[in-house]
Amino acid sequence: MTKLDLFNNTHVISLAHRLDRRSVIAKQFELYQIPYSFFDAINGHELDYNGPLLKGEEGVRLSHIELLNKSIKNNEKSLFIFEDDVEFSESFNEDLHRALNVVPDNFDMLYLGASHHLKPELVKDNLYKISHSYTAHALCIKSNLFAPLRDTISNNKNLPVDVIYALVQPQVNAFAIYPHLAWQFNSYSDIQNKFVDYEFLKKEFVRFENQTIL
Repeated sequence: MTKLDLFNNTHVISLAHRLDRRSVIAKQFELYQIPYSFFDAINGHELDYNGPLLKGEEGVRLSHIELLNKSIKNNEKSLFIFEDDVEFSESFNEDLHRALNVVPDNFDMLYLGASHHLKPELVKDNLYKISHSYTAHALCIKSNLFAPLRDTISNNKNLPVDVIYALVQPQVNAFAIYPHLAWQFNSYSDIQNKFVDYEFLKKEFVRFENQTIL
């Protein structure tokens, strides 16, 4: 797989009014030569919604459903989703190339960074098999999962979308790159409706520091 293959259908989920984030994204993606388009996210705070999720989480859930439907309609082979607070490692291109050399052709999900709640299993080099990892700020999904994921998200309205993806991981070929190539920068989150510190995502294996990481 090449870098162009991976980012063939890439969307950055972003609220239309967050021009501050879009400006940062534009500079980063130009620097690392990632083709993309902005996807105007559904603003959960503008919905008449009183369900179990935060309004921002509901907006994200609906945005993912819409992106999956769009990819199905356009007969895309894969979908790469970034969130608009993504930040890349300085060695992004080099480490991505290294990982893509060992990513199997039959992968279903590939995370450039994640919050791991079960210890990932080393495959080779900087690629790990995952079975329960959260966040969806830098995630590639293959076409065979478009419809199943869309339906699972639609049918589980009480769960944030990244939790649903984590529950699916044991049933598919899901991988993550470590050290992480992408995390979220510290900023005010429209999803959480507060300032969020994401420093932990930069090295995330810290939760397993008392275990041997090969």
